[in-house]
Amino acid sequence: MVEKLFLVLRLDNANSAKHRAEALKAHVQFTLANKHRFYLGGALRNESNAEAIGSTMIVKAETLREARNFAAQDPFEAAGVYAQTDVWYFNPGIGQWLPEKLKKL
Repeated sequence: MVEKLFLVLRLDNANSAKHRAEALKAHVQFTLANKHRFYLGGALRNESNAEAIGSTMIVKAETLREARNFAAQDPFEAAGVYAQTDVWYFNPGIGQWLPEKLKKL
């Protein structure tokens, strides 16, 4: 099967900072162990950039189900950080970070 890209958008529960702090080490270990699956990822921040309010990532997977299962393995999920997780197929069309192969299309 061909790997596809998926956008994972997550919004935190209210007062999730404590849960994030408790699970941060495990979350970082998970992301580093799976860095080959990430095209891009990081925290969404509030307007003052003082705290995380969610996360977004673009991940590689073969199917939507696989992308959802991968997102569910994030230790932040088990720690109760997220109130909502949405996963969609992502079809990049423009941007400086696109692989050279896509820029030529």
